[in-house]
Amino acid sequence: MESELEIEVKIRMEDAGQRLQAAGLPLEEVLARHFEENWLLDTPDERLSGQGVALRLRTVGNRTWVTYKGRVQTEANFKVREELETTVADGDILFLILERLGFQRKFLYQKWRTVYRLSLFDGTTVLAMVDETPMGAFLELEGARAGIMEVAKALGVGTEDFITKGYPSLQAEACQQRGQPLANMVF
Repeated sequence: MESELEIEVKIRMEDAGQRLQAAGLPLEEVLARHFEENWLLDTPDERLSGQGVALRLRTVGNRTWVTYKGRVQTEANFKVREELETTVADGDILFLILERLGFQRKFLYQKWRTVYRLSLFDGTTVLAMVDETPMGAFLELEGARAGIMEVAKALGVGTEDFITKGYPSLQAEACQQRGQPLANMVF
C-alpha cells in the first residue's frame, strides 16, 4: 500500500464561495454544505501529538472517517503530510474500541464545509473546501503545488496569505492570545 501525501493551504476568506464562482475556473460542487464534527484522539501521555502525528475521527451525519495524519514536512508555503483515511461502518463502536485501547478524546473542532473540485486547464485537479468555523471562514486548497498556486492566482491571493497550520493549532493560538486555556472549537 502506498501512502498518500496531502498538500494543502488555508486562506482566510469570508466570501470564498462567491470568489470561486467568479474566478472563471471550471468548478464542480462535490459535496454540498454539511456539518462536520472532528475529534482528535491521543493517549493520556499525548504520545501521538508528541510525535507530531494525529488520529482524527470525522463525523458527517451518520458517516464516520478515521484518519491518520503523519508528521508535517517542512516546506515553504505548503503544509505537506502523509494522510491515510478510510470510512468506518459504525463511528460510535470505533470510538469505544479506541477508548478501550487507551485513546482519549482530546480536542473537538466543528465546521460547516462545502467541497468543490476545480479541474484546471492542464488536467490537474484541486479540491477547494469552503469552511465556516467558529473563528471565521477559510478556503482550504488541496492538490498539487502548481494547481494550488494557479487557483490562488485566479483568486487574487499570494503565498503571503497562505496558512499552513491546522485548525487545532489556530484555535490554540487564539486561546493563548485571549489568555485562556485551549478550548474546543465549537459553535
